[in-house]
Amino acid sequence: MTMLRRVAMIPVMALVLVLAACDAAISQNTYDQIQKGMTLGEVESILGGKGEEQATSGMSIGSGGVIGSTGSSSTKTYVWKAAGRKEVSVTFDADYKVKDKNKTGF
Repeated sequence: MTMLRRVAMIPVMALVLVLAACDAAISQNTYDQIQKGMTLGEVESILGGKGEEQATSGMSIGSGGVIGSTGSSSTKTYVWKAAGRKEVSVTFDADYKVKDKNKTGF
């Protein structure tokens, strides 16, 4: 292998290591570490980086059967994804403290 080809492989190998580290952070163990009341920063530290904020919107049905908009929500949900369809979603309250968590693909 030529020296130029070896040097070109460095960024590729670095990307593979970063992606592997992200996948390792999405596990039953890290999911179990997330507790109600933790901050967004604490969850990002556990899961190895920033999650993807999910758009929240919806409809509500009143007691008279009238459909209306729920308006803007005071909660925010972030999702962390890994290979193999593993996902961890965490809902934060208005103060960015964990309110709820869910997992799929485990």
